[in-house]
Amino acid sequence: MSRQLLEAIKRYTDTRGGASPWFTAIDDVVIMRADLPHRSQVLFRPSLCVVAQGAKWSAFGDRRYEYGAGQALVVSVEMPAFSRVVQASPDEPFLGVAIGLDPKVLGQLMEELPSPVRPSPGVARGVFVTHYDGPLSDCVLRLVRLLDTPDAIPHVAPLIKREIAYWLLTGPHAADVAKVTLGDPGTRRVVSAVQALRANFAGPMRIDELASIAQLSPSSFHRH
Repeated sequence: MSRQLLEAIKRYTDTRGGASPWFTAIDDVVIMRADLPHRSQVLFRPSLCVVAQGAKWSAFGDRRYEYGAGQALVVSVEMPAFSRVVQASPDEPFLGVAIGLDPKVLGQLMEELPSPVRPSPGVARGVFVTHYDGPLSDCVLRLVRLLDTPDAIPHVAPLIKREIAYWLLTGPHAADVAKVTLGDPGTRRVVSAVQALRANFAGPMRIDELASIAQLSPSSFHRH
């Protein structure tokens, strides 16, 4: 299945002009390609970031996550990061796809599951690396192939993305997904500050102002 996904992404990038990333006809589905290693600053939104070929790492604060072909980075909370493609060449470029995750869909599915998903007891960082295989791999492949049939996208893409959310909530990292889907007051408040930064990135903002938006004291805001 990974080979098929690799071929589907490569075929898409070979027929496109301009530079990566490509924002596709499917909402919140982005195709990525890099012929050489490079570093970038990224504001991640909730997403499943799949690598079909090559390797990269993404650093959130003081923690770095490495992932390569056959693996995916799952980000469930909006946050900034540094990312670096570490394995790429003109003959074997880095190829990947990022698929947005809708927190509302995740929340609805959690309520509908016959067996409740219990959030993990540890501190939720909102990020983890997992292998994508089985049904999840099939969903990603079908979503990329759907780009070849534009008329079907509005009818089929939402169903496949909902299926992806289902497999994440019933897979080995279900407890982590549940924790960040439900969230906690501190996480939700910090996310509101991140959104304010994104909306006002061109102007100065004081830490006290961000803490106020998050409804936290400056010390608590820093700790979260």
